[in-house]
Amino acid sequence: RTPCTATSQTDCVGCQTCGVDEYRVTACAPNAPTQCAKCSRECASGRYMTSPCTPASDATCVPCTECGSGYWTSRPCSTSGNVECRSIYVWVGAGLGAAVAVALLVAGTVFVRHRRVAGSGGGDRAAPLLEHAAIQEEDVER
Repeated sequence: RTPCTATSQTDCVGCQTCGVDEYRVTACAPNAPTQCAKCSRECASGRYMTSPCTPASDATCVPCTECGSGYWTSRPCSTSGNVECRSIYVWVGAGLGAAVAVALLVAGTVFVRHRRVAGSGGGDRAAPLLEHAAIQEEDVER
Protein backbone atom coordinates (compact mmCIF):
# COMPACT_ATOMS: atom_id res chain seq x y z
CA ARG A 1 0.00 0.00 0.00
CA THR A 2 1.05 3.53 -0.66
CA PRO A 3 0.65 5.83 2.32
CA CYS A 4 -2.00 8.47 2.04
CA THR A 5 -0.59 12.01 1.89
CA ALA A 6 -2.00 15.49 1.47
CA THR A 7 -1.24 15.33 -2.28
CA SER A 8 -1.76 11.65 -2.99
CA GLN A 9 -4.84 9.73 -1.85
CA THR A 10 -4.47 6.72 -4.08
CA ASP A 11 -4.45 4.02 -1.39
CA CYS A 12 -5.89 5.52 1.81
CA VAL A 13 -7.25 3.33 4.57
CA GLY A 14 -10.96 3.96 5.08
CA CYS A 15 -12.35 4.83 8.51
CA GLN A 16 -14.37 2.13 10.18
CA THR A 17 -16.95 2.25 12.92
CA CYS A 18 -16.62 0.14 16.04
CA GLY A 19 -18.90 -2.81 16.73
CA VAL A 20 -21.87 -2.95 19.13
CA ASP A 21 -19.84 -4.05 22.19
CA GLU A 22 -16.87 -1.82 21.40
CA TYR A 23 -15.77 1.78 21.88
CA ARG A 24 -13.37 3.91 19.83
CA VAL A 25 -9.89 4.14 21.36
CA THR A 26 -8.46 6.32 18.58
CA ALA A 27 -10.10 7.79 15.53
CA CYS A 28 -8.78 6.91 12.10
CA ALA A 29 -5.91 8.92 10.68
CA PRO A 30 -4.77 9.27 7.08
CA ASN A 31 -2.49 6.24 7.46
CA ALA A 32 -4.12 4.38 10.33
CA PRO A 33 -7.50 2.73 10.85
CA THR A 34 -9.87 3.37 13.72
CA GLN A 35 -8.80 1.50 16.84
CA CYS A 36 -11.60 -0.13 18.83
CA ALA A 37 -11.65 -2.01 22.13
CA LYS A 38 -14.20 -4.22 23.87
CA CYS A 39 -16.50 -2.45 26.32
CA SER A 40 -16.16 -3.19 30.01
CA ARG A 41 -19.36 -4.86 31.29
CA GLU A 42 -18.50 -4.82 35.00
CA CYS A 43 -16.24 -2.98 37.39
CA ALA A 44 -13.50 -4.53 39.49
CA SER A 45 -14.21 -5.39 43.12
CA GLY A 46 -14.45 -2.30 45.33
CA ARG A 47 -15.59 -0.12 42.40
CA TYR A 48 -18.96 0.74 40.86
CA MET A 49 -20.06 1.97 37.43
CA THR A 50 -21.00 5.64 37.08
CA SER A 51 -21.50 5.61 33.31
CA PRO A 52 -21.87 2.78 30.79
CA CYS A 53 -19.80 2.17 27.70
CA THR A 54 -20.62 4.42 24.73
CA PRO A 55 -19.28 4.40 21.15
CA ALA A 56 -16.83 7.15 22.19
CA SER A 57 -15.63 5.84 25.59
CA ASP A 58 -15.44 2.81 27.84
CA ALA A 59 -17.54 2.46 31.01
CA THR A 60 -16.40 4.60 33.93
CA CYS A 61 -15.80 2.89 37.27
CA VAL A 62 -14.96 4.69 40.51
CA PRO A 63 -13.98 3.45 43.99
CA CYS A 64 -16.80 2.68 46.44
CA THR A 65 -17.11 5.02 49.38
CA GLU A 66 -16.93 3.79 52.97
CA CYS A 67 -19.45 4.72 55.64
CA GLY A 68 -17.82 6.97 58.18
CA SER A 69 -18.17 7.17 61.93
CA GLY A 70 -21.79 7.54 63.01
CA TYR A 71 -23.12 5.77 59.90
CA TRP A 72 -24.02 2.18 59.07
CA THR A 73 -24.14 0.43 55.68
CA SER A 74 -27.76 -0.01 54.61
CA ARG A 75 -26.78 -1.27 51.12
CA PRO A 76 -23.33 -2.58 50.26
CA CYS A 77 -21.38 -1.40 47.25
CA SER A 78 -21.83 -3.51 44.12
CA THR A 79 -20.65 -3.17 40.54
CA SER A 80 -23.95 -1.43 39.73
CA GLY A 81 -24.15 1.03 42.64
CA ASN A 82 -22.30 2.75 45.44
CA VAL A 83 -22.66 1.93 49.12
CA GLU A 84 -25.63 3.51 50.88
CA CYS A 85 -24.90 4.92 54.33
CA ARG A 86 -27.50 5.82 56.98
CA SER A 87 -26.98 7.81 60.15
CA ILE A 88 -27.16 5.81 63.35
CA TYR A 89 -28.53 8.91 65.05
CA VAL A 90 -31.76 8.64 63.05
CA TRP A 91 -32.38 5.21 64.59
CA VAL A 92 -31.41 6.37 68.06
CA GLY A 93 -33.72 9.38 67.70
CA ALA A 94 -36.56 7.21 66.41
CA GLY A 95 -36.05 4.80 69.30
CA LEU A 96 -36.09 7.61 71.86
CA GLY A 97 -39.16 9.12 70.21
CA ALA A 98 -41.00 5.81 70.39
CA ALA A 99 -40.00 5.32 74.05
CA VAL A 100 -41.26 8.80 74.96
CA ALA A 101 -44.53 8.19 73.09
CA VAL A 102 -45.11 4.90 74.95
CA ALA A 103 -44.26 6.53 78.30
CA LEU A 104 -46.73 9.36 77.64
CA LEU A 105 -49.42 6.90 76.59
CA VAL A 106 -48.98 4.83 79.77
CA ALA A 107 -48.86 7.93 81.98
CA GLY A 108 -52.00 9.33 80.33
CA THR A 109 -53.87 6.05 80.74
CA VAL A 110 -52.91 5.79 84.43
CA PHE A 111 -53.90 9.44 85.02
CA VAL A 112 -57.31 9.03 83.34
CA ARG A 113 -58.10 5.84 85.27
CA HIS A 114 -56.98 7.35 88.56
CA ARG A 115 -59.04 10.47 87.92
CA ARG A 116 -62.12 8.43 86.99
CA VAL A 117 -61.91 6.35 90.20
CA ALA A 118 -61.02 9.32 92.45
CA GLY A 119 -63.68 11.61 90.91
CA SER A 120 -66.54 9.16 91.45
CA GLY A 121 -65.60 8.24 94.99
CA GLY A 122 -65.64 4.64 93.92
CA GLY A 123 -69.34 4.92 93.19
CA ASP A 124 -69.02 3.62 89.70
CA ARG A 125 -67.69 0.34 91.05
CA ALA A 126 -69.96 0.08 94.11
CA ALA A 127 -73.29 0.79 92.35
CA PRO A 128 -73.45 -2.48 90.38
CA LEU A 129 -72.61 -4.46 93.54
CA LEU A 130 -75.41 -2.79 95.55
CA GLU A 131 -77.82 -3.34 92.68
CA HIS A 132 -76.86 -7.01 92.52
CA ALA A 133 -77.32 -7.40 96.28
CA ALA A 134 -80.80 -5.80 96.12
CA ILE A 135 -81.88 -8.21 93.39
CA GLN A 136 -80.67 -11.17 95.45
CA GLU A 137 -82.67 -9.97 98.50
CA GLU A 138 -85.86 -9.78 96.37
CA ASP A 139 -85.27 -13.35 95.18
CA VAL A 140 -84.83 -14.59 98.77
CA GLU A 141 -88.07 -12.87 99.97
CA ARG A 142 -90.12 -14.50 97.24
